[in-house]
Amino acid sequence: SLLERELEAVEVVYGALSRAGDAEAVARVLLDEIAELLSVQFVGLALVEEDLREARGLLARADGADVESWNAAHFNLAEAIEAVQPRRALTAYENYLAFVELTPGERERIAKAKDRVQALRKSEK
Repeated sequence: SLLERELEAVEVVYGALSRAGDAEAVARVLLDEIAELLSVQFVGLALVEEDLREARGLLARADGADVESWNAAHFNLAEAIEAVQPRRALTAYENYLAFVELTPGERERIAKAKDRVQALRKSEK
């Protein structure tokens, strides 16, 4: 039954987590169990940054093997929520701009964020 499968998964995860040495080992255990429970071929885990603006890939698994390219995955969460929560996206962009204001390596992203802030402010009117 589904309940039995879920309980078994909890036992497997608990045992594996007690032996896991780092975040990737923990993620690997969780992702494999999720894939098995949901009968899916691909699962991925991304870590959301404190400002809730971005997420970066930690680990992904496909058919029981690590997906190496996932580590380079980068998600702009503000961009993803613009259509459904424009005010929240605007706040995320503004927080980002305040945080990286003087960071030279962020010039391209800063410019994009400023453009999005202007567009969202115009749509509020």
